[in-house]
Amino acid sequence: PFVDGAMGDSGGIVIEEAEKAGFKKFLFVGTKPRGFIRPEVKRKAGLRGFFRRYPSVAEAMITRPAKYNASKQRLLELEQQGKAQLFFPENMQVASTERNVMKLRANYQAGKQQMYSEWPAWKEFLGG
Repeated sequence: PFVDGAMGDSGGIVIEEAEKAGFKKFLFVGTKPRGFIRPEVKRKAGLRGFFRRYPSVAEAMITRPAKYNASKQRLLELEQQGKAQLFFPENMQVASTERNVMKLRANYQAGKQQMYSEWPAWKEFLGG
């Protein structure tokens, strides 16, 4: 149940839930570059074996890429329609497992600079 609640039907991007709740405008801050596509799990049987005591965890991990990619595609469609403003890092310098504090700080600063340069468009979108 926890995994289903954590990832739901969205794969981690909760755009469908937001639309169902009645929201009409969306500001999305992504942590992966715009062109990122979550790859399909290659060793499904191995994953199911590893999580044999927790089959819902294995299934959630296996089905997540398709759900994530569909949710991201929906966001891109909403952006084309003028209903979403999307932020994707242009200069991602680290992986999600990075532990080097200097690299993390540099990446943070790059994101901060990008946010400042994109802020006028965000402000116009949210205020309009």
